[in-house]
Amino acid sequence: MGRVFHKINHSSSPFQFEAKWCLDDAFEEVVKRGWKDLQGSLPIKLMQLGHFLQNWSRSCFHEQKGYKLALEKWLSVLLDKDPTDEILGEIMEVQLGLNFEADKEEVYWAQRARLNWLQYSDRNSSFFHRVAMAHHNLAGRGSSDLLVWRHDASGEYSVKSGLRVDSACPLCKSEPEDSHHILWYCSVLRQLWFQLKLVVDFDAFTSDGITNFVSAFLAMNSNSKKLSAISLWALWYKRNKFVNEGLKYEFHELVGFVQSYGQELSFAKAKDLTTGIQRNGLWRPPKPGIIKLNFDASFENNFNFFISAVLARDSEGLIMGACTYPIVNVTDAFVAEARACERALYFAWDMGFRKVVVEGDSLNVIKKLETNFTDRSILSPISQRIRVLAEAFEEVTYNFVPLEVNRAAHELAMVGRTQKHPCFWVEEAPPLVAEVAELDRQAWSSRG
Repeated sequence: MGRVFHKINHSSSPFQFEAKWCLDDAFEEVVKRGWKDLQGSLPIKLMQLGHFLQNWSRSCFHEQKGYKLALEKWLSVLLDKDPTDEILGEIMEVQLGLNFEADKEEVYWAQRARLNWLQYSDRNSSFFHRVAMAHHNLAGRGSSDLLVWRHDASGEYSVKSGLRVDSACPLCKSEPEDSHHILWYCSVLRQLWFQLKLVVDFDAFTSDGITNFVSAFLAMNSNSKKLSAISLWALWYKRNKFVNEGLKYEFHELVGFVQSYGQELSFAKAKDLTTGIQRNGLWRPPKPGIIKLNFDASFENNFNFFISAVLARDSEGLIMGACTYPIVNVTDAFVAEARACERALYFAWDMGFRKVVVEGDSLNVIKKLETNFTDRSILSPISQRIRVLAEAFEEVTYNFVPLEVNRAAHELAMVGRTQKHPCFWVEEAPPLVAEVAELDRQAWSSRG
């Protein structure tokens, strides 16, 4: 099976905002400076600002290329030197700089390809560049064309022009795929519900798909609600596997999975398998000679910024240091937690800690750091930088804990929200944080 793409015609080359600009530290100041000198109506000023940014981007291109080459040259020099603490620190900074330049380039090509093909090609591979350049050079031509993307992930692709994905539902292949379709009108979904013996009178609902689904769901009994929810989750998972990896599925296996999963949930609820499990809600001090770094993030979705908080304690539970650090232009809570973990290692290095335990309540971040698997998720660039940082330490381990165990770092993040600038404490912490940390220490000391 393949997916069909059609050409998009472009009669002109309008201004295009480059996502990689947001990764440049000077970008905000450039926008402010450019906007300040503009005159005229709002549309005219926006057009002039676009030209200003494009000129600025072109002027920076050769400078950034030279900067990357200089970093690579300096890194090769550092790697030939004796690995002292000072040299290791420099190597870490240079590698972070190179990773950041690579991230800029990846964002640049990802925007031009306009398709999520990073997972099918290595960074900066010839295929990825061909896709982007084909869109740039050939999209405006008048001849019609076709592109078939094979699902076998063999790497045999052809590119002729700008592309647009066929919007037909990959499951039923009969109607355009949108939220209304996937929740209500898809024939595969209806067949699945029929096999699960979910009684739904589809003709009785006459509104749009989403509204129909909500009304039908509310009218179901508890068991039907459970099965319908599991079926949607399982169907969407199979759909993504088929679209992104070309993995086909057997319908009877899908039905069996939903039924068995529902039975397991019912069994767990009937037996109350969580009864008797003792959850360890105590903060544990590290071994002597090791510093534990508890990190947390307070994310403000409305303003796209977060506060990272790091609290360092020794084997006796005494506070060795703390910091809060505001970071802007973050739009995802998972990214905020990952950046907070990264900040913990920066803080540890500055404080002179070389054997550390990094502990947080974000399971996604901790699991990603405990594996060496490199994926193309939004957390991947950050986890790679964290691994580079960790190489400079004598010992780094990662530990996931429940929220109640991480409450001191959480309290520190709340305190950080009242600060406009980075704050650091040495062998102390804000009063509220110190109080929670002392409660953690006493609870551990008095455990049974």
